[in-house]
Amino acid sequence: MAQRHGRVGAVEEYLAKHHLGTWHTTLNNHASTRPKMYGGPLVPAVSRCKTFEHIAPGSASAAAPGSASAKWRCSLDLPNSFTPTDGRRLQTEGYATTKDEASELACRRAVALLLMMEPSQVVLRPAHWRISPSALLEGLPGTHTVHQALPVHVAPRSLQAGVEAGRLTAAEVNDRVAALLRWCLTAHGGSFDPSRISRAALGQQLGEEAVYSQLNKLLLPGGLRPFVESHPEFSWTTHGQKGMLITWALGAEPAAASSLEQPAPSSASAVASAPDASALLALQDVIGPVALAAPAADAFSGEQP
Repeated sequence: MAQRHGRVGAVEEYLAKHHLGTWHTTLNNHASTRPKMYGGPLVPAVSRCKTFEHIAPGSASAAAPGSASAKWRCSLDLPNSFTPTDGRRLQTEGYATTKDEASELACRRAVALLLMMEPSQVVLRPAHWRISPSALLEGLPGTHTVHQALPVHVAPRSLQAGVEAGRLTAAEVNDRVAALLRWCLTAHGGSFDPSRISRAALGQQLGEEAVYSQLNKLLLPGGLRPFVESHPEFSWTTHGQKGMLITWALGAEPAAASSLEQPAPSSASAVASAPDASALLALQDVIGPVALAAPAADAFSGEQP
């Protein structure tokens, strides 16, 4: 038993290093908003599977393992683990000084146990992790088998990330990305949020490949901010809590800004096509850690002509 608890602790520590957001949301995505193609929701809501107890000094709960100095206990009880009718009940507890902290500890323990049981059946949304879900499973402590993340975890936009860069020289990539940024800066009056590029301001027609899609193909995930930082013509500032605003660098002179035209498309993007819904999240990968959370479907396209 002690060995099992030791392994759970090691898995929790490993997951915590790579996790983003709240553990409640991560668990809820697995259990409550599970895709229908993988059986659908296991429970209506994870919050309904929790009960809380205020720990009074001298009570039986106060003597429970992990309860030292804790004021709240959260008990989590999931009737199913991977399918709506599998009957694989999962129970965890969390002790902390606040209800929210106790809830988070119970949810973190649940995620760890689920990954220890059936790692390839756990819904792991990419936005919740600092590394890809597949990489997360590969590094899972205590496993000697390589597990594959569910296909739902592989964002379609990731398949397009950097595809143009593989066919171009570094200089060509640099020139094309710079040309796209100059075009956007000129069209947006000298600054723009890359998650809210206006097609109308750019003069794009419906069906023309969006700028975010072109940037996604030219840059690897997380590559936009380093590119801006390394280029003498561009700069960026924080925008909102997590966003970025791209501007001209101090002292940089826009070359013939008023006469800048749309950059020539590459061979792969010359055929115009309307972006699919999944591509609307492309800049979340390209921008990297300062990116805004995925905006609504019309946020990238801006005004329609």
